[in-house]
Amino acid sequence: MPTASIAPTNPLLAVRPVHLAGPGDTDLPSLLTAEHGWFRPYTAPAHVVLVSDTNGIALSNGSGPAPLSLTGIGWSVGFCHQVPAEIARALLDEAATGTRHTPGLLTGTGRLVGHHARAALLAAGWSGHHRDGYELVSAPDRRAALSFPLEAPGSEVMLTGAADTGTWTVRFTTMAPELLLTAATLALLGPAVPGQTSCRPGTGTC
Repeated sequence: MPTASIAPTNPLLAVRPVHLAGPGDTDLPSLLTAEHGWFRPYTAPAHVVLVSDTNGIALSNGSGPAPLSLTGIGWSVGFCHQVPAEIARALLDEAATGTRHTPGLLTGTGRLVGHHARAALLAAGWSGHHRDGYELVSAPDRRAALSFPLEAPGSEVMLTGAADTGTWTVRFTTMAPELLLTAATLALLGPAVPGQTSCRPGTGTC
């Protein structure tokens, strides 16, 4: 007797890699306020959106390639307009949880080396190689990569991708906490299911 296929016939309903997903539509500041108790001080500069409840880190508006940034003492993580929702939320959840339970955990303590991030990507079938002065760990479809500068200590570590909605980048300064890069990488390796709640850094537009 014939059996029905469980595979969806509509490609828009299929589970997709996160690096191919769009930015979604959830307001991250509202998420941080409701779930983690972040707030905006009356005396905050105009570009500051929210600060953590321990005053250790801030979510701020910027310009150029990173219109939204998460900043701490000696480090920052910048988001472009198209960062997939799952990655943005994982980063902010990790940052908010870390400052609440272990104050000082997110203070930059050394150069970002990304051992856990590399290992997770390679174990998932991504490939490592060198190109144009960078160490790259690339997705099997070559549409996403983790990149480290080989000989420029002041350069940024980046997660990049090319989703159908546009290219995206998350920029980590070299003193950014390792656990934020690890959280973003693990979120990157998860599936993105259409119809689930997503998020955009910023005010709903990333």
